[in-house]
Amino acid sequence: MRPYTGSVGTEDKDSVDMAYRVVADHSRTLTIALADGGRPDNVGRGYEQVFVTFLIFWVYVIVILLISVTSLWYMIPSIFATIALQLLSVRNKSATIWFVHVVMIFCMW
Repeated sequence: MRPYTGSVGTEDKDSVDMAYRVVADHSRTLTIALADGGRPDNVGRGYEQVFVTFLIFWVYVIVILLISVTSLWYMIPSIFATIALQLLSVRNKSATIWFVHVVMIFCMW
C-alpha cells in the first residue's frame, strides 16, 4: 500500500488516493451520525450507517487499499483527534462512539 499523494482524476491511476479520501469521509460521516444519536440497525437511518460502513470496509479498504479491516482500529484515535476538537457532541459521547466503531469493524471482519 502506497502513501497518500493527493492525486485526483487521471493522475490517480490505481485509485488509492480516492480510496483514502472515501474512507476518511465515510469514517467522519459515521462518527458524526453516532454523535447525533444514530445507531447501526437493520432499518432506516441505522441501516444506512451499516451499509456505508460495509461499503468502505469491503470495497475501499480490502479491495483497493489491500489492508486488513482490523488495521482500521488505528484510525479511530485520529478520527477523534480531528473531529472532537470542533464538535462538542463527539467529545461528550466519545466512549459510545468508540465502542460502536470497534464493534462495527469487528462485525465486518
